[in-house]
Amino acid sequence: MPSVVQPPGQPLTLTCKVSGYSVTDRSYCTHWIRQPAGEALEWIGEVCGSGNLYHSEKLKNKFSVSRDTSSSSQAYLQMNNLRSEDTALYYCGQTPTVREEPGEQNKNHNTQSSPPKQRNTKARVDAFCLKLTVFADY
Repeated sequence: MPSVVQPPGQPLTLTCKVSGYSVTDRSYCTHWIRQPAGEALEWIGEVCGSGNLYHSEKLKNKFSVSRDTSSSSQAYLQMNNLRSEDTALYYCGQTPTVREEPGEQNKNHNTQSSPPKQRNTKARVDAFCLKLTVFADY
């Protein structure tokens, strides 16, 4: 499993290269999830093929999700001002879109704080896994 050690206070961008679907396919959304040691999975956010973005209310000011529309195969997690509590396993995975998303008729890239209520929650998380350790070397 890939591993990154990052000093506190620094930004970091994780890249998830997907296969088997396109990040611009309106049938799918790409999720970012993390799991600190000994704790439950925590949903960070998702970017859908339509361009709609959803972020965890708790993490929306710290983490940002996006996608690469030119390659159609990469999703990104931008993390700012990392702290030791951000040490975790980070995953990306996809879910099928099970209904039309809010704002589908509005082609702007909407940013919303939480995922739609009818979201299919069975994400495949085998696309990417990385261990991030935020550590100050004193």
